[in-house]
Amino acid sequence: MNAPFLPAVLDRFEGDKAVIRFDDGQTLVLPKNDLFNQYKEGDALYFLVSPDQNLTLAREKLAKALLDDLLNKHNI
Repeated sequence: MNAPFLPAVLDRFEGDKAVIRFDDGQTLVLPKNDLFNQYKEGDALYFLVSPDQNLTLAREKLAKALLDDLLNKHNI
């Protein structure tokens, strides 16, 4: 399975934020941190969209634990 790449551009910096604009006009605002020190406004970017099975399982486990805890507290 090939993971899709989303083309984007580093549109601008606003204070401590970086504004990424995708080809469809949507924007993503990220904290401007060390990752963006090497980039400048106008740079073309590609975002890789790929599932992380380990992270998915960890989140499912956490959600189940929270739900179980919540339900057990109401049964006391």
